[in-house]
Amino acid sequence: MKNTWLVAVALAGLLAACAGNEQSASFEKAKAGIASQLKDPSSAQFRGMKARRTDKGAVVVCGEVNAKNGFGGYIGFTPFIWQEGSFGGTIGANGDGAYLVNDFIEALCSGTQQAYLAKVMSSDRYSNHYRDLLKKSLKAFNEN
Repeated sequence: MKNTWLVAVALAGLLAACAGNEQSASFEKAKAGIASQLKDPSSAQFRGMKARRTDKGAVVVCGEVNAKNGFGGYIGFTPFIWQEGSFGGTIGANGDGAYLVNDFIEALCSGTQQAYLAKVMSSDRYSNHYRDLLKKSLKAFNEN
């Protein structure tokens, strides 16, 4: 009985280590993909990173990134999402209208994109251009 318990604990530890290694590898891929889109990739600072799998099994990594702009100053932490495959990564926005992009990124990260799409489509608050852009982005995201 004692040996069975020890084997179960060892297997649980091994599975946790494998999951941690997979998540760590996904984080590194996401960092590289997001940093490559920045003006100064070497200045990238990341925080709040989390990962989840889509219904089709693709890994999605979300978090916030801060980096230097063209003037050499940090812009402040901004949401990002990265997904394995053709969707790649998207960095959020600062300033006017930033809530549109940042809300969309949060919906993708939490897996509530269909509810967010329904909210946007049923509201007069959003332009037809934004609705079309949202549909195209969701299509690209859902292909993985």
